[in-house]
Amino acid sequence: MVLPYVGFLSLLRCHSGLFRNYQARGQSDRTVAGFPVGSHYTKPIISVGLLPPEKMEEDIGGAHRVVEIFKWLDGKEARSVLFVEFGSECKLSRNEIYELAHGLELSDLDFLWALRRPKWASDDGSDTLLLGFVSWTKGRGVVKVGWAPQMEILAHPTIGGSLFHGGWGSIIETVQHGHTLVVLPQ
Repeated sequence: MVLPYVGFLSLLRCHSGLFRNYQARGQSDRTVAGFPVGSHYTKPIISVGLLPPEKMEEDIGGAHRVVEIFKWLDGKEARSVLFVEFGSECKLSRNEIYELAHGLELSDLDFLWALRRPKWASDDGSDTLLLGFVSWTKGRGVVKVGWAPQMEILAHPTIGGSLFHGGWGSIIETVQHGHTLVVLPQ
Protein backbone atom coordinates (compact mmCIF):
# COMPACT_ATOMS: atom_id res chain seq x y z
CA MET A 1 0.00 0.00 0.00
CA VAL A 2 1.35 3.46 -0.90
CA LEU A 3 0.85 6.29 1.56
CA PRO A 4 -0.45 9.57 0.14
CA TYR A 5 2.21 12.29 0.06
CA VAL A 6 0.51 14.38 2.78
CA GLY A 7 0.24 11.34 5.02
CA PHE A 8 3.89 10.49 4.46
CA LEU A 9 4.95 14.01 5.46
CA SER A 10 2.75 13.81 8.55
CA LEU A 11 4.40 10.56 9.58
CA LEU A 12 7.83 12.12 9.16
CA ARG A 13 6.83 14.99 11.43
CA CYS A 14 5.85 12.66 14.29
CA HIS A 15 7.76 13.10 17.49
CA SER A 16 10.77 10.89 18.06
CA GLY A 17 9.90 7.61 19.71
CA LEU A 18 6.16 7.82 19.08
CA PHE A 19 6.00 4.44 17.34
CA ARG A 20 8.17 2.83 20.01
CA ASN A 21 5.85 4.18 22.72
CA TYR A 22 2.79 2.58 21.10
CA GLN A 23 4.59 -0.73 20.71
CA ALA A 24 5.81 -0.71 24.32
CA ARG A 25 2.25 -0.13 25.59
CA GLY A 26 0.85 -2.85 23.35
CA GLN A 27 -1.16 -0.33 21.38
CA SER A 28 -0.05 -1.32 17.90
CA ASP A 29 -3.52 -0.69 16.46
CA ARG A 30 -3.39 3.08 17.08
CA THR A 31 -3.40 5.59 14.26
CA VAL A 32 -1.02 8.43 13.54
CA ALA A 33 -2.02 11.13 11.06
CA GLY A 34 -5.01 8.99 10.15
CA PHE A 35 -2.94 5.91 9.32
CA PRO A 36 -2.88 2.76 11.45
CA VAL A 37 0.37 1.99 13.23
CA GLY A 38 1.08 -1.70 13.56
CA SER A 39 0.74 -4.84 11.50
CA HIS A 40 -0.72 -3.08 8.43
CA TYR A 41 2.60 -1.35 7.71
CA THR A 42 5.42 -3.79 8.40
CA LYS A 43 8.14 -1.98 6.46
CA PRO A 44 9.92 0.94 8.09
CA ILE A 45 9.63 4.42 6.63
CA ILE A 46 13.10 5.90 6.33
CA SER A 47 13.83 9.47 5.30
CA VAL A 48 16.80 9.33 2.93
CA GLY A 49 17.83 12.97 3.04
CA LEU A 50 20.19 14.50 0.53
CA LEU A 51 21.22 12.42 -2.46
CA PRO A 52 24.48 13.75 -3.94
CA PRO A 53 24.93 13.77 -7.71
CA GLU A 54 26.38 10.58 -9.16
CA LYS A 55 28.37 12.36 -11.85
CA MET A 56 30.20 15.63 -11.52
CA GLU A 57 29.51 18.34 -14.02
CA GLU A 58 32.22 18.81 -16.64
CA ASP A 59 32.50 22.57 -16.21
CA ILE A 60 34.30 23.56 -13.02
CA GLY A 61 34.08 27.26 -13.67
CA GLY A 62 37.12 27.60 -15.93
CA ALA A 63 38.54 30.41 -13.79
CA HIS A 64 42.33 30.76 -13.80
CA ARG A 65 42.50 30.50 -10.00
CA VAL A 66 40.57 27.22 -10.00
CA VAL A 67 42.97 25.76 -12.58
CA GLU A 68 45.89 26.78 -10.33
CA ILE A 69 44.31 24.91 -7.42
CA PHE A 70 44.12 21.67 -9.39
CA LYS A 71 47.70 22.08 -10.65
CA TRP A 72 48.80 22.50 -7.04
CA LEU A 73 46.79 19.44 -5.95
CA ASP A 74 48.29 17.38 -8.80
CA GLY A 75 51.75 17.97 -7.30
CA LYS A 76 50.84 16.49 -3.90
CA GLU A 77 50.91 12.89 -2.68
CA ALA A 78 47.71 10.84 -2.60
CA ARG A 79 45.46 11.50 0.42
CA SER A 80 47.90 14.04 1.90
CA VAL A 81 45.89 17.28 1.68
CA LEU A 82 43.31 18.56 4.16
CA PHE A 83 40.39 20.37 2.51
CA VAL A 84 39.08 23.17 4.73
CA GLU A 85 35.68 24.66 3.90
CA PHE A 86 32.79 26.13 5.82
CA GLY A 87 30.26 26.56 3.05
CA SER A 88 28.38 29.66 2.02
CA GLU A 89 25.97 29.73 4.97
CA CYS A 90 28.51 29.51 7.80
CA LYS A 91 29.76 32.99 8.62
CA LEU A 92 33.02 32.93 10.54
CA SER A 93 34.12 35.86 12.68
CA ARG A 94 37.52 37.49 12.27
CA ASN A 95 38.79 35.73 15.41
CA GLU A 96 37.54 32.32 14.20
CA ILE A 97 39.28 32.75 10.84
CA TYR A 98 42.50 33.86 12.53
CA GLU A 99 42.40 30.89 14.93
CA LEU A 100 41.82 28.45 12.06
CA ALA A 101 44.71 30.03 10.15
CA HIS A 102 46.96 29.76 13.20
CA GLY A 103 46.01 26.09 13.67
CA LEU A 104 46.65 25.28 10.01
CA GLU A 105 50.03 26.98 10.22
CA LEU A 106 51.03 24.99 13.32
CA SER A 107 49.72 21.68 11.93
CA ASP A 108 52.41 21.32 9.24
CA LEU A 109 49.74 19.67 7.05
CA ASP A 110 49.23 20.39 3.38
CA PHE A 111 45.86 22.11 3.07
CA LEU A 112 43.47 23.70 0.63
CA TRP A 113 41.21 26.28 2.26
CA ALA A 114 38.12 27.45 0.38
CA LEU A 115 37.23 30.58 2.32
CA ARG A 116 34.13 32.65 1.73
CA ARG A 117 34.99 36.34 1.84
CA PRO A 118 33.50 37.64 5.09
CA LYS A 119 31.33 40.76 5.12
CA TRP A 120 33.92 42.49 7.31
CA ALA A 121 36.71 41.95 4.75
CA SER A 122 37.69 44.34 1.97
CA ASP A 123 36.32 43.80 -1.54
CA ASP A 124 39.51 42.12 -2.74
CA GLY A 125 39.68 39.90 0.37
CA SER A 126 43.27 40.92 1.12
CA ASP A 127 42.57 41.49 4.82
CA THR A 128 40.69 38.22 5.32
CA LEU A 129 43.73 36.38 6.69
CA LEU A 130 46.52 37.29 9.06
CA LEU A 131 49.21 39.37 7.38
CA GLY A 132 51.94 36.93 6.34
CA PHE A 133 49.83 33.76 6.54
CA VAL A 134 50.11 32.98 2.82
CA SER A 135 53.92 33.34 2.88
CA TRP A 136 54.24 31.31 6.12
CA THR A 137 52.36 28.39 4.55
CA LYS A 138 53.70 28.75 0.99
CA GLY A 139 54.16 25.41 -0.71
CA ARG A 140 51.97 23.46 1.68
CA GLY A 141 48.84 25.57 1.77
CA VAL A 142 46.55 27.26 -0.72
CA VAL A 143 43.75 29.64 0.21
CA LYS A 144 41.00 30.28 -2.32
CA VAL A 145 38.93 33.27 -1.19
CA GLY A 146 35.52 32.93 -2.79
CA TRP A 147 33.71 30.06 -4.47
CA ALA A 148 35.53 26.76 -5.09
CA PRO A 149 34.25 23.59 -6.81
CA GLN A 150 33.81 21.50 -3.66
CA MET A 151 32.69 18.24 -5.30
CA GLU A 152 35.59 18.27 -7.77
CA ILE A 153 38.08 19.07 -5.01
CA LEU A 154 36.74 16.27 -2.78
CA ALA A 155 37.02 13.87 -5.74
CA HIS A 156 40.72 14.69 -6.25
CA PRO A 157 42.98 11.79 -5.14
CA THR A 158 45.26 14.02 -3.04
CA ILE A 159 42.45 15.00 -0.64
CA GLY A 160 42.67 12.86 2.48
CA GLY A 161 40.33 14.66 4.85
CA SER A 162 37.99 17.57 5.28
CA LEU A 163 37.68 20.15 8.06
CA PHE A 164 34.22 21.71 7.88
CA HIS A 165 31.20 23.08 9.76
CA GLY A 166 29.23 19.82 9.96
CA GLY A 167 26.47 20.70 7.51
CA TRP A 168 24.51 17.72 6.22
CA GLY A 169 25.40 18.34 2.56
CA SER A 170 29.12 18.52 3.32
CA ILE A 171 28.95 15.36 5.43
CA ILE A 172 27.30 13.43 2.59
CA GLU A 173 29.77 14.75 0.01
CA THR A 174 32.81 14.02 2.18
CA VAL A 175 31.69 10.52 3.16
CA GLN A 176 30.86 9.78 -0.48
CA HIS A 177 34.57 10.14 -1.26
CA GLY A 178 35.72 8.17 1.79
CA HIS A 179 37.55 11.03 3.49
CA THR A 180 38.29 11.56 7.15
CA LEU A 181 35.93 14.10 8.69
CA VAL A 182 37.09 16.78 11.11
CA VAL A 183 33.98 18.64 12.22
CA LEU A 184 33.85 22.06 13.86
CA PRO A 185 30.10 22.65 14.35
CA GLN A 186 28.88 26.21 14.09
